[in-house]
This record gives sequence, C-alpha cells and structure tokens, in this order.
Amino acid sequence: MDIEKSLRKRNTIRTLVTNIVQEAEELFNNSELDIDLLEELLVKLKQKECQLKEMNDQVEKLIDVSSIETEIIDSEELKDKMSKCIRKINRKLKPNILKNPESQREIESKDRGFNVKLPMLTAEKFTGNPQEWTEFWNSFETTIHENNVLSKVEKFSYLKMYLSGKALNVVSGFELSSENYDNCIKILKDRFGRKDVIVSSYMNKIINIEPVKNSSNLNALRRLYDDLITSVRNLDAMSVTSGSYSCMLIAMVLKKIPYNMELEFNKKKGSKSEVEVSELLDYIKSEVECRESSNLIINGNLSELASSPRKSFESKKYVHTKRPVAVTLATNVKVRYSCFCKNDTHDSDNCNEFSNEQNRNKLRDDRRCYRCLKKFHTSSTCRSKIAPCSLCKNNSHNKIFCKSVNEKVEVSEEGNLATAMSVNSLNSKTVLLQTCTVSVLGESSTELTRLLTDLAGERNFIRSDLVKKKLKLKSLRKETLYIYSFGMKIPQRIIYDVVDVRIQSLENPRNSLQFEALVTDTITGSQINFADKVTPSSLEKRGIRLADRESVRDVQILAGGEIFWVLQPQRIEKINKHLFLTQTLFGYTVQRVTRSPREGESHSVLRVAAMPEACSCGLDERFKSFFQLESLGIYDSGVFPTISKRLS
Repeated sequence: MDIEKSLRKRNTIRTLVTNIVQEAEELFNNSELDIDLLEELLVKLKQKECQLKEMNDQVEKLIDVSSIETEIIDSEELKDKMSKCIRKINRKLKPNILKNPESQREIESKDRGFNVKLPMLTAEKFTGNPQEWTEFWNSFETTIHENNVLSKVEKFSYLKMYLSGKALNVVSGFELSSENYDNCIKILKDRFGRKDVIVSSYMNKIINIEPVKNSSNLNALRRLYDDLITSVRNLDAMSVTSGSYSCMLIAMVLKKIPYNMELEFNKKKGSKSEVEVSELLDYIKSEVECRESSNLIINGNLSELASSPRKSFESKKYVHTKRPVAVTLATNVKVRYSCFCKNDTHDSDNCNEFSNEQNRNKLRDDRRCYRCLKKFHTSSTCRSKIAPCSLCKNNSHNKIFCKSVNEKVEVSEEGNLATAMSVNSLNSKTVLLQTCTVSVLGESSTELTRLLTDLAGERNFIRSDLVKKKLKLKSLRKETLYIYSFGMKIPQRIIYDVVDVRIQSLENPRNSLQFEALVTDTITGSQINFADKVTPSSLEKRGIRLADRESVRDVQILAGGEIFWVLQPQRIEKINKHLFLTQTLFGYTVQRVTRSPREGESHSVLRVAAMPEACSCGLDERFKSFFQLESLGIYDSGVFPTISKRLS
C-alpha cells in the first residue's frame, strides 16, 4: 500500500512538471515575453524539482531490485528536461536584469579604502510569537520585501520559507501569485503585528517569569533581571509609557524577587508613595551586579553562588574545619572508613556500633589483625608501626580493645542527661547568661525557642521534644560520646542522634545559620533568668530591643564553642559597672550581675566536655597527655624520661 501511494504521488508531480515545461516552451515561442509569468514558472519549477527528488528517494527504497534500473532512467530523463528548462528561463531573464543597474547584488563601496566583505543578511523564521514579530518584520522588510530585484512571486516564496508554526498556517492555503503576496502581508500584520497583542504578550511574559526564592541563586537572579529589562525596554520602544502599567508591574516584580530583597527595597522606598519601574529595575540590577562582583573576587568566575565552595551566609551550613590543638589531641576526630560497620563517617578506632566481642569476630572472619586491623596476618606476626594506645600507652594492642576502657567506663542508658548543671548560692547575686529567642525551621513548621550560648561547651545540643514532636527533623547519623561533667571521674557513654538545624533571627530573617546538633532529652534542669524590668526599658529608650523574649521561657538549644564565634560578638559595649551589651547575629543580648529576688535561688554554670571515645584515666592524666610528646607522634628516649619525671 505504501509503494502504491508513493508511486501515485510521484506520477502527479511528474505530470505537473511536464505541464510547467510545456507552458514555458509556449512563452519562449511568443514574440512578447511575459517576464512576470516566466519568473513565476521558474519558482514553481524549482519547488517541484525538490519535491520530485524526495519522492524518487522514497520510491527507490520501496521498489523491487528488478525495476530499479527502469526507475532511475525515467527519473534522470525528467531531471534533464527540468534542468534545460530552468537554464533557458534564466537566459531569457538575464537581459532584463542587466537593464537595471540597481539590481546588481554586489555593492561596490565608494570608499576604496574599506573593501570588506560583509556577511549575508538573513531573516530568522517567524513562528507566530507576537514578541518576535517586530524583529522578524524589520529583518524581512530590509532583505526581501523592499528588494526591487525580486518579483512578488519570489518574495512570496521567500515569505513561506521564513514562516513556521502558526504563522505558516495562516498563508499555507494561498497560491503563489502577486496579489496573494500583498494579501498575506496584510493578514500577518493584522494577526501578529497589532500593538495591543504585542503589549499583552510582553505582560504575560513578565507574569510567567519564574520567581526566585533564594537571593544566593545568582543565575536565577540574573535571568530574572534580563527577562524583566527586555520586556520593559521593548514596551518603551513601542511608546507604551510606564505610567500606564507601573503599579501593576511593580507588584508583580516584587513577588518574583526573594523576600529579603523585597524587604530591603521597601526600606529604601520609605514613605515614598509612588515608585517608578526604573527604580525597581535599577535596584535589582545593583543587587545582581554586587553579588556577581563579590563572587568574581572570591571564585574567579560569575557562576552561581550556590555552586561555589564559599556559600552565602543565609544558606551556609557551618563546618568546623579548625580546632584548638588541645581539643584535637583529646578528641582525635577523623573521617575514615570503619572495617566493622562499613561506614565512611568514622574510622575503625572510633567505631562503637558493636561490642568488643562482635568486633573480634568480625576481624577474625575478615582475616584481619587485632593490632593494626589490616588484612592477611595475625597480631603475633604483625610488624606494622602503630602509635601507642592513647589510653594506656601500650603499643601491643589497638585502643578499641584496651582493657582499661572495658573495665572502668560506665555505660549509661541511651537518652541519659547529656549536660550537667552546678547549683549553688553566690552571695544572693544572679548572673544573667547570654540567651536569645530565635526561629527554628523544620520540614513543615517553624518554632520559637530560646538559645543559650556556652563558649566552654564543645558541641551543640537541641532538645528531643522540639526535634521529634514539632520540627520532625530527620536523623543524619548517630554519634557516641563520653561525657565528663562536674564531679565525675568516669565518663558517661551516650549515643546521640545528629540532626541538621537551621535557625534565623526574628527581626531580620536574612541572618540565619545552619549547623549540626546532638539530640538530648534535657538542656538544663534550672530556669535560665530573664533580664529584669529595669534593663530592657533603659535600653529601649536608646532604640535597642533585646533578642530575648519573655514569651518563650524554655531553653531548647545550646550553642557550644563549635559555632560560638559565628554567633558572637559583632560589638560589645559596656553600659555601666555591671551591665554589658552584646550585638550578636540574632540581635542584642545583655550580661549583668543582678540582685536575686530570693535567697537560695539556683544558679547555672555550664561546663561539659564531650569526647568521641572512652577514656578511663583521671583529669590529671588527660591533662598530662596534652604535653606528652607521644601525643604529638614524637618519640625520643632521651627527652621523654626527663619530662615524665618532672610531670610526676
């Protein structure tokens, strides 16, 4: 069925070609040559030549091998006939073209000093988008419509060539003729070139611009500004005054930009009732260019900030890259691979997923050494050089199998209290600890809570009721820590869930911070005091509002030394002898000594040491290890006895 269809279609085209050739021959025999009709026949003949070539290719693929020779001969004969006719028409038209010097396509420059060959001007295809009409028509009008060399039939042929989609459907039913060319131009202008249609299309483009939610998304901000400025400038070029649409446009654009940028723009606007569209565009342009300049200085390119190693402060996830030397020696935190649990978040020495007996069985099954944990040998034949056990200073075993840990460390139940508070009475005075009220962002909700800063704390903590019941944060992993608090010689072993926490200021949502925190049941058993009524009112007279809100009383987040200096202090001011004012990331906080309203009121002092591995030695032994050369990986038989003797 397919071959029959193709053959019939090709035969029809062949018949049309034969008729065109015969009509051209009749014109050649006339004494008066009709140039317009001859040009029209030439265009038709070229079109049929292309169609016939396509049909011949289709038929050759479908017919039998036995018939292919005949088909090729017939096709070549008709092709030769068409070529002769086309050459003959061109010869007849050539004298007419030479009579018009203006029709010459080569333009010789009057200035012989500038003999530059310019690229050929072409018009882009028009698909029916009203926004593209002005550009298309200006290009088509210059290159084709006002070209006196071309006849209207040729112009019509070029017009169809440069149309597609909806625009082509408008003119596809018209035959190639001079009258139809003028009619099609008029129809296209009425359909796509109307001013109201073009204005509506640009306004719809602005409405459909994708909003940018994060001001650190530099590529999206640049794309937003480019789309806006293009649409507005095109409207200006059409003499559409901004006053006719400025109010509506400003409202739409403000919904497209991030919240913090909208807030800053409203602050700059102040009490000004009317704002021009150009002012808003200039503001967006300034913000985008400032961010691009900063990113260029930092990263050396204008790529998106989110993909940069140094992220914006709003979305920054705090990573503690440097620790004090003493803390590093005590905690020995490394990111390696555990041969016990097959996890890459910790190394084998710090793996607490299984008991010692289970660890030994796994090493035996994997044919690993109990001493260096490497494969294919035993501890009796082990020649690996390993550092002495950090607990007992013996290099005959790995520290995870140290007997001192297994005998002396008391393991508490999971979920035990992870912090310790010292309660006493200090001359009837109360020290106001540094607290502030912040918003905590969860997956489906946002909660207000109090945050307590503690420089002495090594880790960050968050209460479990806030995480599980309200914020519903997902656990990233589990960490096992050994907690030392006041009065304890033996640490508590506690397994914590680690969650990703993001907090932001109540006054300025731009000030936000993201960090990891350990989930614990209790932050403090004591009530953290608020500033008395005299302190806030005296500060409010100066226009200062404290970040701590009395409407939220429970402390549910403890910010330790890990992020203390990110929160703290941008500015510290001494108000009087007992009052200090600190400007933090989340607002102003106060520290002062006040008279206690009741004798014997409890006072809280935070001092918690968290270690990722067990240590059975006392405080003196751990303090001594900070200065021993073996802790730094240095061994000297002459130096060590002298230092050891002095320390003892």
